[in-house]
Amino acid sequence: LNQQRSMYNVVAPFAGVVDNVLPKLGETVAPGAPVVQLNSGQGGKILAEVSEAYAGSIKAGDQALVNLPDLGNEEITSTVRNVSSAISASSRTFTVELRLPAGQASKLRPNMVASVRIKNYGKSNATVLPVDLVQHDEENDYVLIVNKKGGQPVAQKRVIKVGQTYNGQVEVTSGLQDGDQVISAGYQNLNDGQLVKVS
Repeated sequence: LNQQRSMYNVVAPFAGVVDNVLPKLGETVAPGAPVVQLNSGQGGKILAEVSEAYAGSIKAGDQALVNLPDLGNEEITSTVRNVSSAISASSRTFTVELRLPAGQASKLRPNMVASVRIKNYGKSNATVLPVDLVQHDEENDYVLIVNKKGGQPVAQKRVIKVGQTYNGQVEVTSGLQDGDQVISAGYQNLNDGQLVKVS
């Protein structure tokens, strides 16, 4: 009898606060069934599904911003703790685990929705353009810049090389120099050498 009574004790795997007791009073609990939700208070965990296109550029230690719509779109600085090596066959995504500071973890609730922005690339003094300004021919990417020909402003085709693209902006890694004026209005209807009006 004493041995059976000793099996009635439920021992938590870590110290924390019981957020919720799952079984109702008098309910029989099956072996292995969860009985409580336990909050350790040692930092919240967020799981994010990320497109496989970023599998090679996200690593543990990367900084991230977590936006919580249920908390008035509050943004919290976080860190990538673990990156799964498995790609889901159905969604073509992989799982990234983020850890919040202990002081912020108490704001989280199980199954709360969050949006995550992970900084996986950074470069100081980068040249960026709206991605729509970049045109393409059979061999190269290019933009149209303003040049002078016979004292008149004309459109000039300038071949460029592009890098990373984010949020409608594209990085230009070569081809542009300080002072170049990139044509941003009416460029779709201009040809190389055509007269332009600078306003």
